[in-house]
Amino acid sequence: MSPLERYSRAPAVPASGGQVVRARCGELEISVVPVAASLFRHSDIEVANTGSAVFLVDTPHDCVRSVTLQDGREARLGAGDFTLCDLTRPYNVQCDGPCRMLVVGIPRTLLLRYVPFPEELTAVAMSTRDSMNGLVSDYLRNLWARFPLGPPLSEAWQVCEATMSLIGGAYERLLQTRSTRRSAASVHRARIRSFIEEHLTDPDLTPTAIAAGCQINVRYMHRLQALERETLARYILRRRLEECARELAATQRRRSITEIAFLYGFKSATHFGRAFRERYGVSPGKYPHPAAHPAAA
Repeated sequence: MSPLERYSRAPAVPASGGQVVRARCGELEISVVPVAASLFRHSDIEVANTGSAVFLVDTPHDCVRSVTLQDGREARLGAGDFTLCDLTRPYNVQCDGPCRMLVVGIPRTLLLRYVPFPEELTAVAMSTRDSMNGLVSDYLRNLWARFPLGPPLSEAWQVCEATMSLIGGAYERLLQTRSTRRSAASVHRARIRSFIEEHLTDPDLTPTAIAAGCQINVRYMHRLQALERETLARYILRRRLEECARELAATQRRRSITEIAFLYGFKSATHFGRAFRERYGVSPGKYPHPAAHPAAA
C-alpha cells in the first residue's frame, strides 16, 4: 500500500484504470500513482487516524499543473517540481488533469536528520528552474526508472542515504536563502540532535551528558523533547539500531554482529538482539531480509 493509500481514507483515484506501483528503498517508499483530475483531501478526521508522521515529496510526473495546500501555503507545481507534505496535518492536493505522481514516503524521524525544520517548508514549491531542485527531480525520476522494484537489499541503505542527502541539500539551500527565523527552542532541539549524532557510538550517552554537551539544563532539555514524538532514550536507541542495520547490510562486512552492537553503544549483545528483532522483525543474523522493515516510529 502506497503512502497515499495508507495514510488517507480518501485514496488516490487511478486514472485510466492505472494502478499504484510502489517499491521500498531502505526506509523510503517510492510510488508512482496515476490519478484523475482530483486527488484527495486529508482532513482533520484523517489526521486523527494517521498512524505515524510521514512526509511526502510529490513530483508531478507528466502533469500540466498540480496544487498542494497546507499550513496556509499554496504550492503550484509544474512537471518535475516537488514539495513537502505533512500527513499529520490537513492538506489538499489537486491536479488539472490525469497525470502520474511520483511520491516518496519519508518517515519524519529520517527526514529530521536531513531537514531540521520541515514544518516550515510544507507546501513550498521547489521549482526545477533552480539547478539544485532540478538535480533532485532528475535523480528521483532516474531512481524510479532504474529500480522500479526497489534497489537490491545490499544497496538499499546506501541509495536511501544518497536520496536523502540530495533532498536535504535542496531544502538546506532554501532555508538559507529564506533566512527563516527560528525560535530558541528549535535551535536547541537541533543542537541536541546534532550532539547525539556526533556521540552515537558512546555507550555513556545519557541525558546528563547531552545536556552538558549542549550547555542546557536537563529539565529544560526534557521539556524540549516532549514536543517531539519520541523520548531521548527511544531516539538514541532507534538511531543506534539504524546504524547497526546499515553495517549489517553492507556487502563486504568485516565486523561481527557483537562488534557492530558494541561499536554503536550497546553494552549487551542480548539487549541488542532483542531490540533489533523488535524493530526489524528479524534477528541481526538474518538481516537484511525481504520481510525486514522498520516498525513505525
